[in-house]
Amino acid sequence: MSIKGFSVGGNVERYDYNALDNIPSEITIDTALSDSSTNPVQNRVVTSAINSANGSISSISGDVDDLKSAISLHDDEIDNTVQTITFGSDGSVQKIEHKRNNVIIRTDTFTFATNMITEVTTLNTGETLTIATNLTTLETTVTYAAA
Repeated sequence: MSIKGFSVGGNVERYDYNALDNIPSEITIDTALSDSSTNPVQNRVVTSAINSANGSISSISGDVDDLKSAISLHDDEIDNTVQTITFGSDGSVQKIEHKRNNVIIRTDTFTFATNMITEVTTLNTGETLTIATNLTTLETTVTYAAA
């Protein structure tokens, strides 16, 4: 009699392969990943899931790069600039131009609507960062656009 074993979840399961009643007559192999199935899965399904996850990681990496650019756009580009502020008739700030050596480096424009403030920051390269804040929910949406 020959007994072979394998591990399932850390527990060693042993089967007597000489006893016919212990040999499964068929094994179901899933064609999709599942939260509930305990069946084996086709290799191509696992490979596809890994490739999809890698694509998501690449997308997130691109989003992080855009966020880094947006932060730089908003914070770093106005060092050593002179600001010219334009006010609206109601006293609100409408636009701020950031100049270095009489060249506009960055322009910030502000719009005010019911429960919403939107700031659009534009570099002289054409890159923009839009920050929209909902004053009711206090949610802020940030959108970066490359030149």
